[in-house]
Amino acid sequence: MKLCICTAVYNAGEVVRYVVRSILDALGDRYSVKPIVVDSGSVDGSPHIAIEEYVRRGYKPILIKGRFNVSQARNKCLEISEKENCDALIMIDHDVIVLDASAIELALDTLRMLGNGIIAVPYGFKSFGSIAEALNYIDRSRCSSRCIKLVPVPWTVTGLMIIPREILARVRFVERMNFRDDTIFGFVTWLKGVPIYMLKADGKCFTAIDVSIGRELDVYTRLGVSEYLSSIGKKVLSDVYRCSAASARGRRGSCIRLVAKYLAAASWIPGIVLSITLALAHLMIACLGLAMLSIAELVGLVYKEFRKVRKHPLALRNAIKISLFSLASIVLFPVVYVSKRAAIYRVMESIGRTKEIELCRG
Repeated sequence: MKLCICTAVYNAGEVVRYVVRSILDALGDRYSVKPIVVDSGSVDGSPHIAIEEYVRRGYKPILIKGRFNVSQARNKCLEISEKENCDALIMIDHDVIVLDASAIELALDTLRMLGNGIIAVPYGFKSFGSIAEALNYIDRSRCSSRCIKLVPVPWTVTGLMIIPREILARVRFVERMNFRDDTIFGFVTWLKGVPIYMLKADGKCFTAIDVSIGRELDVYTRLGVSEYLSSIGKKVLSDVYRCSAASARGRRGSCIRLVAKYLAAASWIPGIVLSITLALAHLMIACLGLAMLSIAELVGLVYKEFRKVRKHPLALRNAIKISLFSLASIVLFPVVYVSKRAAIYRVMESIGRTKEIELCRG
């Protein structure tokens, strides 16, 4: 079985070295491997670190250079894998390290049995102060799963995906979507009749981990599939609030950017469908809390700038922005959630892929 491993690299630093090692260790000697590295315009030399690691392990990687956004880089992975006649493509982000090699091996076996479908591998997020700290955590957290389950989901996790040869020519990312591209990709893929499964391993650790060095980018850990999707909902709400707050203070952004960010955040909502524990009431409470914060900021802003509106029309404009955002938080989120949830499940049921698939060793 010939596998393509494709990584789009952009200023990943030394982390990418351990990404390459982890996926090669997970595959072992069972497969013929063709590495592909897409350099999206790095200035820190990280693509060459990835190349160096592949060469050290005896492989001849393909290097593609250009000024690509996320979706364009992933499409390059799909195109090159198709040309190389790979039986499957493993697409892995430049900061995702595999911890559970057995789960990846079982996923590949399952994909051969299915023939049609994409497997998305959920992963945890961790921030570390140094590479040494990260490697210590990774060494202690490796595990091996005896069984995996594949759960049909209406979107995908793009950080670590397995795509079979039969699908490579049929799916593409929307290249103008450089933000929340995974949701759009998942929905369009289902519409084409290609099911997407999220992997659930029986091990007590993450199947993989997204490593952040020296930055506190992710303040939550992802446990299971439902918890994973629930945490995404919380992350989206915090992202949108930060955007609105920055815009209101006049630090950056405009009304158009705010609306675009909000609508992009709303497009995450199909991903919440799988989360059984995340009820509509939960989402409503989050939206109301967000609206209260926005309104509080609005009141403070208007009170402070009330006497300066004639001299500073920006204050009034920003107040209007926050008012509109507060209203949208209460009205739009539940509407989009309910309508997209129903639409996507209809698509999944029409294909006949709404049940879990389980595979065990031995």
